[in-house]
Amino acid sequence: MTNTRQMTAAIFVVLAVMLANAISVGAQQPAAPIVGTWDAIKALPSRDELSVTLKDGSGQKGKLTDATDTALILSQGKRITEIRRDGIFQIYRSVPKSRARATGVGAAVGAGLGAVTAAFGDGSSGHGAGAGTAIAGVFFMAGVGALIGRGFASGHERVLIYEARR
Repeated sequence: MTNTRQMTAAIFVVLAVMLANAISVGAQQPAAPIVGTWDAIKALPSRDELSVTLKDGSGQKGKLTDATDTALILSQGKRITEIRRDGIFQIYRSVPKSRARATGVGAAVGAGLGAVTAAFGDGSSGHGAGAGTAIAGVFFMAGVGALIGRGFASGHERVLIYEARR
């Protein structure tokens, strides 16, 4: 009976530590977009994926070819588009999504499932799981959950890098 209590206490301690780490990852707010200057746009590396909103409300997407003092030049396949600077309202840059939050949430969910399985699942043999097996199960499920969470966080997000007055 004492061994079962020690095992349950150990599982809850591990689960609490994992949840505390996942909460701190989830509590981080994404940085507010920093709206740069035109010099920052000119310094962007070519081939960056950009999305431009024009002052008339229309939009253009493409890869950066060049940025001069008066224009932005985008390529869409073989088509080259020159957009005058005075017609641009906003420029967004496409960047890969951060996978940290989804990985942390997946790990926490996996650890929770591992703890529940260790606490209530004793198998069909009639013997309870040992403390080492229970803790290993929690860590294994946390790893599986982290991998699944990381897989769900694929893709890109748009980040505002330039905004002009209307």
